[in-house]
Amino acid sequence: MNYFEYLHPLTKATYYGMLFICIMIVASPLSMLLSILALMGILKRNGVSTAMNYKGFFAVLALSIIGINFLFNHRGTHILFYLLDRPMTLEALLYGCTSAMMIVSIVLLFQNASYSIKTREFLYLFGGIMPQIGLLISMTCGFFQMLTDRGQDIQQALRMKDIEIGRGTINERSYAGMQIMHVLIALTLENALITVLSMKSRAFDIGPRTSGLVYKLRARDILFMGFSLTLAGAMLLMWGFGIYRFSIYPSIDFSKDPALALLFYALNFAMLGLPFYKAGSYKKKLLLQKEGL
Repeated sequence: MNYFEYLHPLTKATYYGMLFICIMIVASPLSMLLSILALMGILKRNGVSTAMNYKGFFAVLALSIIGINFLFNHRGTHILFYLLDRPMTLEALLYGCTSAMMIVSIVLLFQNASYSIKTREFLYLFGGIMPQIGLLISMTCGFFQMLTDRGQDIQQALRMKDIEIGRGTINERSYAGMQIMHVLIALTLENALITVLSMKSRAFDIGPRTSGLVYKLRARDILFMGFSLTLAGAMLLMWGFGIYRFSIYPSIDFSKDPALALLFYALNFAMLGLPFYKAGSYKKKLLLQKEGL
């Protein structure tokens, strides 16, 4: 049992919001790698196996980004070799790797957020003051989970017609992939339209609304939120003011002080490790179960 699943929706939203900002701003390859490993670990701990099933998709996406950036971006000071009289640089390769890991991290982050923060919790946070924003955020976070779930169902249905993306020639695999994407996008857009019409028919966008659910903001929520803001703020300050730097484009430049690097990645590791904290003693577990949300 861990504290994170019993936290207030505002606390969980704050954590994922700060983690999203850190991933977008801190363009460090090691930081991106730690984010991917931590987010996949959270999904595995929660029993969500969809990310593992799509590791092939993540690999193809990452290799495509790396290859395109490496072949068409020629800026950099460390030249590896020449291809058609154009320099292939180490900076372009590292920048492609970092960009690919950033995109994979964002996808995993939204998958984690859609699992941890339910739709009713998003509407509880934003439905009273910004109903349109609350509905949009909840639909966006649920979009990733819906894609993965329906993608598996569509693949199973297509196997009945002897159409499978994992076998055959390149043309056959491309055809199977296009069939899956065609059906998947159509179903997802149809579901989004039905949701919007349903909410509009219930006058969701007329004005402020109350919620039938009540989430109490307890001391553990404030403490967890404080840790999240402190760790993320310290990371962003060190990165923003150049106390620790790891620049890979257009030239490789990083801080030579190992103590600063150790401090920065210790903060990063602590930030990513917050959701793994478990209720230690038996009394704490009973207290969490008794209080609930």
